[in-house]
Amino acid sequence: MRANKPSLSTLKYLMPVIAMATPIARHKKFNTGLKKKNFMDGRNNAMKIHIKTRLDSITSALNE
Repeated sequence: MRANKPSLSTLKYLMPVIAMATPIARHKKFNTGLKKKNFMDGRNNAMKIHIKTRLDSITSALNE
């Protein structure tokens, strides 16, 4: 048995996750849990607004 060596498939799966997480972890302001939560809330709100504007544009195009 190999000593804690991850298989290639798990490595392939983890690489983008690690790549996304490292710049956030490097930022000192994201090290506090509260700020991290605020950051996630901001991203979720941005996504909601984005989806809403997309839906509005689709409905207006249909109504014309």
